[in-house]
Amino acid sequence: DRSYKSIIQKSIQEQEIFKNILEKIEPIDFLLESSGSIGKDLRNELKNTTDLRSREILERKIEKLIPNNKQKYVIIIRHLLELTEKLGYGMGIYNDDFYYFDGRYWVKKDKNILIAFLGEFAEKAGLEKLEALQFKTKEDLFSQFQVEALIPISKSNSSEIRIPVQNGTLIFKNGLPELSEFNKDHFLRY
Repeated sequence: DRSYKSIIQKSIQEQEIFKNILEKIEPIDFLLESSGSIGKDLRNELKNTTDLRSREILERKIEKLIPNNKQKYVIIIRHLLELTEKLGYGMGIYNDDFYYFDGRYWVKKDKNILIAFLGEFAEKAGLEKLEALQFKTKEDLFSQFQVEALIPISKSNSSEIRIPVQNGTLIFKNGLPELSEFNKDHFLRY
């Protein structure tokens, strides 16, 4: 690939979580996501129709079901969060800061890395390249991410103390230590 890559895009490729997610994303069928079986049925009907007039009518019906860009952003962010979860990671916003779960800890990262990543993710998800590269698109994706990916922090049990250690989480319950596996729900930050 001979296309230009900015410093922030190179930084994204160096981060395992972002690299893995970008490798695993598959193009999204926006028609199917937004209209379900209706869009699928119309598409199948169009495929099997030879009459020109009927094809035009079906194409117009399908066109009306295709989501606009704002709706696509919702679909893209939902796919991102689902894929992130499926891969064992986590991403979200806490106190207006961007964090991701790397399998062990929640790591705080600059929002600009997230914004650049969202543009790359959107392009791989099926948004047109020039649309995905526009700053307004990235801002809109980021705004949608902020709404969808808030990290709720549960009240910790007052008799429980959690300390992140190299091989898991040391949990003290009623003064007794117990080593548990890393758990993103604990929202331990390093």
